Amino acid sequence: MAVMDDKDINLLVPVNSVSDEFICPICFEILNESYMTPCSHNFCKDCIMECLNRKKICPCCNTAATPQQLLPNKQFDRIISILIAERDKASKEYFDALIQGVIPNSNPSSNTSKVLTPIEQAFLGHMQKHIKYYQEYQTKLEANTSVRKQHIKEKYSVMIKQTKKDQRRRIKAEREEKYSELSIIREQSLELINQTLEKYLKDFSVPPLLFPVIVHISIPTKNEFIKYVQLNPSDTIANLRQEIARHMESKGDPVVTFEKVNIFAFVQGDNDPGIPITDDHIRIIEQYNPDPGALFILQGQLKCAKDAPKRCYKSVHPTLAKVEPIDYFTCKSCVLNWLCAACVESCHKGHSVTTFHVNHTPTWACCYCSKKKCALLNNK
Repeated sequence: MAVMDDKDINLLVPVNSVSDEFICPICFEILNESYMTPCSHNFCKDCIMECLNRKKICPCCNTAATPQQLLPNKQFDRIISILIAERDKASKEYFDALIQGVIPNSNPSSNTSKVLTPIEQAFLGHMQKHIKYYQEYQTKLEANTSVRKQHIKEKYSVMIKQTKKDQRRRIKAEREEKYSELSIIREQSLELINQTLEKYLKDFSVPPLLFPVIVHISIPTKNEFIKYVQLNPSDTIANLRQEIARHMESKGDPVVTFEKVNIFAFVQGDNDPGIPITDDHIRIIEQYNPDPGALFILQGQLKCAKDAPKRCYKSVHPTLAKVEPIDYFTCKSCVLNWLCAACVESCHKGHSVTTFHVNHTPTWACCYCSKKKCALLNNK
């Protein structure tokens, strides 16, 4: 075993080069009380205990594991503790130099300092506290992105191995689409962070406690998926509904109403069963702290214009207060002229139908389907 006898060397290691190794793959936070599985993966104690109590396999590689096989990794905890202490020390030295107008170099301890006045101390403390908050949020975002990218890589590697050669191209294309989506979320999230920081510095006001987040909205009953929705700190369920209403309007199928069954399920990750959001008034980010790329699924049948029962022209415009040109048809099977399109599609479905008048402007609410007991006449 090699002996490390270079203790006097001042080795500077960038935090970003090792930080991903100290992130729990389950909660995406810095490891808290590390426990190691037989396959050598490290997790927070509470995170891995909960996972193994549900399913006795390693969340990273699916190797069989039980709670009894876990071992505390105290040496790893010690390394993390040292890293955090050195990071905080370096961060303080960096901001000390930055506020004083000195450009920090690779050895921050070499920068000279001066005695600060009380006003300078107050300003320095304020800038350190809030600018550091933005940096930590960005670091967490990068770590989260890295972990999720690794999960995608591992998942699709297994799928490719288990798939026939002629189908692998499709699986690889799907994997690249996931990578691309993750990249877009990261870039848009970083842009939002920069915009928020610029606004804060410009206004010189108290910084926001929470950041906007890029999320997705799924509407399964309509087979619709709304990507890259900006969720702001003050947004509630009403804002998600507005996004859906705008989307369905653009699809030519406006929302008629949101029913009580139309609640949202908040899904944080691939294996998350989803949390139902039943309170319309809570601020979503403040309550649930969604990660960039989180999914909100609208449950229940969404009622849109195309779902409404068809109505006879005679019941839609009984007084002809609003004159609209329509197409009229002839049903040869029933020997009737002057039939509206709605009645032709419903009451005369399967009959021999031909065009009678195109783009005709009636002088009264005309549809002769009522002569054959029109089924749509009383639809609301």
